[in-house]
Amino acid sequence: MPDPVSEEELAPFRWLRLLHAGAWWFVHAARVPGHLPEARTRLAAAVAEVSAGLR
Repeated sequence: MPDPVSEEELAPFRWLRLLHAGAWWFVHAARVPGHLPEARTRLAAAVAEVSAGLR
């Protein structure tokens, strides 16, 4: 096995996972409309974290 992956190398994959999870909440909220506020909160948090990481 190669050397362990650094946090910097892993970051883009973590960000993609956060965005994927945020988008999933909207699919879930389509079935359970009461969860729409949670979907918005989670996606906004994911976008904020990714944006901060890209700076």
